[in-house]
Amino acid sequence: MHIEFKTIMVPSDFSLYSRAAYRYAQKLADDDSRILLVHVVDDAPLTLGYVGLGAIQDVRSQVAEDAEKELRSLEDESPRVPVEHRVIHGAPAKAIVELAEAEKVDLVVMGTHGRSGWDHLMLGSVTEKVLRKAPCPVLVVRDPSKE
Repeated sequence: MHIEFKTIMVPSDFSLYSRAAYRYAQKLADDDSRILLVHVVDDAPLTLGYVGLGAIQDVRSQVAEDAEKELRSLEDESPRVPVEHRVIHGAPAKAIVELAEAEKVDLVVMGTHGRSGWDHLMLGSVTEKVLRKAPCPVLVVRDPSKE
C-alpha cells in the first residue's frame, strides 16, 4: 500500500527541529507532491509595548521580510519537489491549522519543539495544539541529534 501526499506542509521557526522536519517531508514527497513551507509571525509580542502603530507595521514588515529570506534558504537545500513558501501572521497553532484546511494539506510535518526551552519535559505547545486540531495527519519529528 502506498499513501500519496500531494500537499505536505512544514511549519518552520528555523530551529534544528524544523530543518529536520523539512528533510523528512522531502523524503516523503512523491514526484508530483508539493511542499508548503510556512513561517508564522506571532504579532502578539509586537502589541505589548509602548510603540506607535507605524513602528509596529515597520517591525512586522521587517520580520516578514527576514522570514521570507530564511524560507528561501531552506527551500534551496533540496529542490527535488516544488516548494512554496508562505509567511503568515497570527497565533502560530491556529494559523497553521487554518492554512492546512484552506490548502487541503494531506500531511503536516513538524518538529517536536521550537526555539523555546523545556525541550526534555514536554511536547512543544504549538505542536501539541496542531496535533489536536489539524484536519489531516501530523508527523512529529523528534530531536535531530537522535536520528
